[in-house]
Amino acid sequence: MKQYSVAVILIVLLFSSANGQATNKRHGEKWVIYSDCPSPYELVVLSVTHTLGHLYILADGKYFNERDLTPLFKCISKKYSEFSGLRVTLYSDRKSLQIAIDNHFRPPDPEIETVDQDCSQTGLPTKPCPFGYHRATYYRDVDREFYDYLKDPNWPATTRVYLKGQK
Repeated sequence: MKQYSVAVILIVLLFSSANGQATNKRHGEKWVIYSDCPSPYELVVLSVTHTLGHLYILADGKYFNERDLTPLFKCISKKYSEFSGLRVTLYSDRKSLQIAIDNHFRPPDPEIETVDQDCSQTGLPTKPCPFGYHRATYYRDVDREFYDYLKDPNWPATTRVYLKGQK
């Protein structure tokens, strides 16, 4: 039996922010769009394990380019500087982000993986389809800081941008 230890899970609806603006509605609750960084984003889940933080964030697809992602990730890194390690999962598609969040908290059995390369027969997906929307993943630890992102949301190959460390 696998054990998963998550010290704290905070959902954005529990946060209040002077810099956030409420928009739209989700099951009678408000979504909060944060505008404290160069590009607006919605913090969906913040997961903390020991001194490592993992954020799941939703943003508009128009911000998924190096010009906008670099200042956004630098801002988020500074905002969450108390974590010795930080990972940010950023998607433009809410459904795919939810699948990634579910996968984080309940990792699937590899034998029941249902997503294939064309994503047309997903059944009950255990991982998000690797293309069809914008996504980026940011990583920070003591020695390095970088992110991977899709230049083309219809092609699963990512581009890596180093902010600190190996180049």
